[in-house]
Amino acid sequence: MPLSAIPSTPSAASLCPLCGQPNQCAMEAQRATGQEQAPCWCTQVTFSQSLLDSIPATGKHLACVCATCATKKEV
Repeated sequence: MPLSAIPSTPSAASLCPLCGQPNQCAMEAQRATGQEQAPCWCTQVTFSQSLLDSIPATGKHLACVCATCATKKEV
């Protein structure tokens, strides 16, 4: 099987710790690819403590919350 046919598995840092969907974090994309990215949307907002508290312990400090989850809760 050619390497290009093997599906790539996203890293845990690229998935939202709340819903498991891609978080589309520009900082993680830059880290993973080495290609400079525009500032991530998450650097321009303040997340509420209730949102941060809802992140499971296994996901804290490992990945960004996606914009969808962030807007479902108070930001």
